[in-house]
Amino acid sequence: MHMQVDAFTDSAFKGNPAAVCLLEEERDDEWLQALAAEFNISMTCYLIPIQQGTKIPRFHLRWFSPIVEVQFIMIITQNFITSIS
Repeated sequence: MHMQVDAFTDSAFKGNPAAVCLLEEERDDEWLQALAAEFNISMTCYLIPIQQGTKIPRFHLRWFSPIVEVQFIMIITQNFITSIS
């Protein structure tokens, strides 16, 4: 499943677009990079479920630009969470 969100704004069609993909399982780096290139927007975020014995869902986040994986950046993650909540 995937969606596009507008980060850094409260208005539709403003801010920075980001693709958000909820994966059922981990995929290899080449596949993740190819999909980010296909979306061709500033950032693609992958949420991969962390299997734990809790009822609270937990996810591993990975961020990709169309050309490279981006290391964890707090401001991007905070704005992403705000955008989808």
